[in-house]
Amino acid sequence: HNQDWTEPGGGNGPKTTPEGEPADFDTYFRKKCYPQVKEICTNYGPLNFVWFDTPGRMPKKWVAELVELVRETQPQAMLCSRVGHGMGDYLSQGDMEVPPRNAEGLWETCDTTNDSWSYAWYDQNWKDSKEILHRVVATVGRGGSYLLNVGPDGKGRIPGPAADYLIEAGQWIQKHPRVVYGAGASPWGMAQPWGDVTTSGDKLNIVVFDWPQDRRIHLSGMEADIMSAGLRGDDGELLPLKWTKEGSWTVIEAGSLPAAALAGPATLLELKLKAAPKVDSTPGIHPNIATPLLVEFATATGVTKEEKKWMEKFGEWKHVTQVSEWKDGGTVSWEVDVAKPGAYYLDLRYRGEGRPVWKITTDEGVMLQNQQAASPVYHFYPFGILNFKSAGKH
Repeated sequence: HNQDWTEPGGGNGPKTTPEGEPADFDTYFRKKCYPQVKEICTNYGPLNFVWFDTPGRMPKKWVAELVELVRETQPQAMLCSRVGHGMGDYLSQGDMEVPPRNAEGLWETCDTTNDSWSYAWYDQNWKDSKEILHRVVATVGRGGSYLLNVGPDGKGRIPGPAADYLIEAGQWIQKHPRVVYGAGASPWGMAQPWGDVTTSGDKLNIVVFDWPQDRRIHLSGMEADIMSAGLRGDDGELLPLKWTKEGSWTVIEAGSLPAAALAGPATLLELKLKAAPKVDSTPGIHPNIATPLLVEFATATGVTKEEKKWMEKFGEWKHVTQVSEWKDGGTVSWEVDVAKPGAYYLDLRYRGEGRPVWKITTDEGVMLQNQQAASPVYHFYPFGILNFKSAGKH
């Protein structure tokens, strides 16, 4: 409702009409923006949402007119926060942004089937059914709703790969609707290395996208007792599973299941609990699958911790929380729950200039230090082996 690359007076548009007359934003608003919003709101029946975007520096008076128009013509329709000036009904996250931690209130993630919002002949980086499902479940697991954009080509066709992956993802959701529809957020407040979790009352929906080689799913800090555990097959059958308690961790054993039961873009495990889900949300270090430790969940002192976002190509947004501007004695620290003692390979993802020296220590006196070349782009550096002498919190 602000950006317009061709209409005289629109944001980014020409400042004169084809006849050479001056055109300001009011010209654009009266001749194009308001009439088109009115057309959408009056010609197509009841609407659930009217989704505005890119208000930019649009003055509040024009946003207020659009909001009033929607309220009068579509009183049941919701407005996302992108209408501007805090006048929406719910929060729309940044483009392609799935938050790393649970968020309160009404919000959505808006995503695309590749890296572009409209049709782009050069963009063949399609999200397959597994990635689409992973981002859907992660969004619901953080407490939000998922809005997925599709860019039809010039003849209105959905590109073939996108259609195939959407159908596959949709078929999985049809078989397991409880994972998404009406589901609650994960009690852990964050993703898990093997997948993610949503809740349905006293049940945990454990969605596994990447199976550890030993087929053991570790759950840290569970404080509610389990009544039953099973794998929900595509035919609806529940295959019972065993579980064990190992310290503060619960381990679901799926090693006896046939490979066919674990096929497809994702596997659903169901845990019925004796009470409402309750967990200690300390990040867990898993013993059988790589565990990311995000700066988002760290305590930072003597450094600047901030979110960075940028476009790789037009419309393709990237988001990361990083720490920078290190001062003498600056630290970034995590409290973690280690499932098993032993040796863990450690990679550090960083970018920078010069030759920074990184030192990593644990509360058990274990220390790693390396002096290395920097990289101007985010880059994984194989740091070394970090030993935990004991299980539990460190």
